[in-house]
Amino acid sequence: MRTVVVIAVLALIDCSKKEQPFSKVVDFENVSRVSADLLIEKATPLESDSSELLGEYLRVRYDKEGFFAMNTDRGKGIHHFSSAGKHLGIIAEIGEAPGQVPGISNFKLLGEVLNVTSRMGNSKDLHTFSRSGELLNSNRYPLNAFAFYK
Repeated sequence: MRTVVVIAVLALIDCSKKEQPFSKVVDFENVSRVSADLLIEKATPLESDSSELLGEYLRVRYDKEGFFAMNTDRGKGIHHFSSAGKHLGIIAEIGEAPGQVPGISNFKLLGEVLNVTSRMGNSKDLHTFSRSGELLNSNRYPLNAFAFYK
């Protein structure tokens, strides 16, 4: 009986406390300012015979051996550039021919291969390309996902 009384008293004490909602006020007058000066340490001009890479929405991946760039708005594929900026061709070209992909959602460089995702309804296709542009394999997954995460 004592146990029940102790539990009831503790429950009443705990229920009588009200939590204060968390709120924080930021005084913008006293926030320190940070300089917006950015320093570009190195720029590599990329050669291309196409205006496809001119635009606001570019996705670029790079490593010490080169660059991979794609216009996400109206791209024809993923352009491959050497580390010096020389255009080496298009990898993962968008189209319906053998070796092409129906579209590109995202891509990630993993060692010697380039993984490319494309969406088809409620499924996701994962295509693996070599650095030379050869389609190594394609797999369809019955799920809906949007990006690569580290």
